[in-house]
Amino acid sequence: MAASSARAPTADWAGALQALESLLARGKVSGRAHITLSHHFARLFLLPAPATWLRSTEMSAWLAAQLDTPLGGAAGWRFAWRPTPPGRPILVSAMQQASVAELEQLLGRHGLALGRLRPWLSDAWARRRRKLGGASGWYALAEPGQLVLLHLAAGRIRALRQRQAGGDADADAAAGLHALLTREALLAGVEPGGRVWLEQAGVDLDAAALGGGYRVEALAGPRDAAGALLS
Repeated sequence: MAASSARAPTADWAGALQALESLLARGKVSGRAHITLSHHFARLFLLPAPATWLRSTEMSAWLAAQLDTPLGGAAGWRFAWRPTPPGRPILVSAMQQASVAELEQLLGRHGLALGRLRPWLSDAWARRRRKLGGASGWYALAEPGQLVLLHLAAGRIRALRQRQAGGDADADAAAGLHALLTREALLAGVEPGGRVWLEQAGVDLDAAALGGGYRVEALAGPRDAAGALLS
């Protein structure tokens, strides 16, 4: 299985930091901050499992070697992943170290240290994987301008795609998801249609816009971006 991803669009990282600064300025905080990133600010990959179990430092080096070509050079990138059972593909996120350094500096000004830094997909899948442990179909995450799609077969992740949605409106997100589902079904050699488990943040997709071939279950949780991406 080859690494799969798509380049995340250029997004307003400075604006995101400014919004976080305003949020932290509202009250006195301390301790460690665990950050869930919008997919605008992280590149996502699905990698085949390494041939043997690796310690954390070994894993970082292995990921850098695997992603050097897709990233155009792995130096300057920070990787995040969750422990994965042997033989299972690994969900990996990559974020530029310079951006992480800016985030750490901002948090430090407010008496905070950076704890976990993970993309929305990582945290959402950790919550849902028991529910979807034997599921076959599609697991989608939609936010303004960004879509992420996992193809599931008996609970196993077979493919990952990260794509720009083409616009910020709900209709744009629905059209983008329909096109992505159709394309991925063709690539996987399966008929378009089937079950779709949908996470949403900042958008409200009309399930009917995906067509009658899809059975969409909108998963319970906060629909607003702040509720989904802040905790």
